[in-house]
Amino acid sequence: MNKKLHGLMICAFCMIMPDMLSMNLLNLYDTLTRPYYTSEKKFQFYSFTYGGIFTRQFGSHGSVSNPLRIWEPEQLALEMLQGYNPCTAIAKKSAQIDASDNGRRGHICFDGTFRILFSFGAAWRFFVHNNWSIGVYIPSYVMRLSHVKTHDLTESITDEDLRTKEFLTNPWVLPQETCALGDLDIGGWQRGGLGDIVTQAEWYQDFIQQRPILRNVRLNWRIGVGIPTARRVDENKLIAISFGRDGAWSIPLGIGLDFTVGSWFRTGVDVQLTFIFGNKRHRRIKTYPTQTDLLLLTKLDAYKDFGLEQQYNLYVEFFSRNLSFKCGYQYITQGDDELSFGNNNFSPNIANLLVKLHDRTMHEIILVGWYDMKDLIKSSTEVKIGMFSQLPFNGRRSFAQQTLSLMVAVNF
Repeated sequence: MNKKLHGLMICAFCMIMPDMLSMNLLNLYDTLTRPYYTSEKKFQFYSFTYGGIFTRQFGSHGSVSNPLRIWEPEQLALEMLQGYNPCTAIAKKSAQIDASDNGRRGHICFDGTFRILFSFGAAWRFFVHNNWSIGVYIPSYVMRLSHVKTHDLTESITDEDLRTKEFLTNPWVLPQETCALGDLDIGGWQRGGLGDIVTQAEWYQDFIQQRPILRNVRLNWRIGVGIPTARRVDENKLIAISFGRDGAWSIPLGIGLDFTVGSWFRTGVDVQLTFIFGNKRHRRIKTYPTQTDLLLLTKLDAYKDFGLEQQYNLYVEFFSRNLSFKCGYQYITQGDDELSFGNNNFSPNIANLLVKLHDRTMHEIILVGWYDMKDLIKSSTEVKIGMFSQLPFNGRRSFAQQTLSLMVAVNF
């Protein structure tokens, strides 16, 4: 039996919506990009740093032009004032404007630039017994939403048009009103912090094949716990996503097969399911059926039941004594989320019409290269350096960064 151990590396991926669950953020325990660990060392440390080159964004029907339009192409300012008790300040603002949506009145287009400026991650793995290992994975991020602009599509024809522009949709008026009525800042932001820390146990087994072509089959399975250490959604800012799962605990469970063919080729398949526990926190909700996702003025304590997250990896890898190059395909999908709350003034059925609660998907190609420095460093400690890049090409209701990363792994 081959006792060579299977190691981890780094990757940048995780899905999707004002949580980490709508963007390909770092998932340090992702099997797609981890190097083939081939020594009897008991410890492994690896780290990476990467930045986003540019962001692609995908709406309900494919690619869209702007990250602030992945849920709807236009935001409806008049509709954000609907669904409230006549005695509230929001309802009084609606009465002051006294106008209805005619297909253009109150319509706003948002533009902005959303990027991961910088990300750093570190992981430690300890091989405890035979083919078992325990790992700890810690990611961190710095993100920014900048160059936010609003374009008022309201015409200047009728008195209703003029009142709508004067009291609500003019670019210098709308930010004041969203702040005063709902404590919602529709400008840019920059924020940084930790992602969710994950601890994971993994087991593998090699099955040596006495055949001229197929040399080895490796089976691995793993189970982990995601600890909600990440910075959470800032409900008072536009798409200020969580750096993890928005305060929820999670359990990633995966299984994979790797096939070594000949002396220089390897391929594999991997499936991972992540079960995310629901949690209760202050969230913005929809109060009227035609409200749009960016202009929500009501916050209340709402329980969120997260959909199941599924990740599928396929790869081919070419390797030699010191070098390896891997090309992988990754598909991630997450089911619908659902909100519930005990406030009788608003309807959970209406709240769950939010587009950002619907299922999300992402497709990307990941390229990974590693160089083993054993010929340069004459030591019992093994050092590898590498690079990887994410190339997103399709999705639904998600952001996707094209990234470039530098990596180092040390086995000792």
